[in-house]
Amino acid sequence: MSGMILSWISISISMMALWRAAEYDRFAWLWICVGSLLGIAIYLPIGLYGHVFLDVIYLIFAFYGYQLWAIFPIRVMNRFQRSYLLVSIIVASICTVQILELCSSTDAWVDALNLVTGCAGLALMVLSFLEQWVVWIIHDAMTLVLNIRAGLWLLAVKKMIYLIFAFRGYIRWLDKYEQNACATPLLSEAGQASSRLLADIFID
Repeated sequence: MSGMILSWISISISMMALWRAAEYDRFAWLWICVGSLLGIAIYLPIGLYGHVFLDVIYLIFAFYGYQLWAIFPIRVMNRFQRSYLLVSIIVASICTVQILELCSSTDAWVDALNLVTGCAGLALMVLSFLEQWVVWIIHDAMTLVLNIRAGLWLLAVKKMIYLIFAFRGYIRWLDKYEQNACATPLLSEAGQASSRLLADIFID
C-alpha cells in the first residue's frame, strides 16, 4: 500500500517537473531532485538497480542543470552531434545489459534501455539541447509499449502521461528557440547601432 502511495506521489512530482521544464524554468530541477529521492525508495527494494542508478544520476545532474539553465539559451545539435548521440546510445545499451545481468536485474534489457536513454535525455536537458525531448519521446514510447505487453497498467498510464508532456515540451522549446533565433539578429543590430552612436559621440 505504501509503495502504491509513493508511486502516485512520484508521478505527481514528475509531472510538475516536466511541466516546469517545458517552460525552461530552473525550478524544474528542484522537483526532479524530490522525484529522484522517491524513485530510489520505490525501485531499490524490488531490484530495479538500473532505475536506482538513474535516479542517483538525476540528483547529480540536477545540481548542474539548475546552474547552467541560468547561462545557456535553448540550443539545437548539429548533424554530427546527432549521429554521435545515436551510436553512443546503441553501444552503451549493449554494454549496460552485460553489467545489469551480473547484478541480477529482473529485466536487464528494459532496465538498460531505460537507463541509457534516461542518461542521454538528462545530459541533453542539462545542456539545454532541444533534442532531449526527442530522446524522452522515444524513451517513453518504448517503455509504454513494454509496460502494456507486461500488463503493468499503472506504469503504462504513467508513461502515457510522460509521453504527452514530452511532446508538449518539444513544442514549447521549439517555439522558444525560434523566438530567440529571430530576436538575436535584432539585438545584434541594436548593439551595432549603439556602438556606432557611442563612437560618433566620442569622436566628435
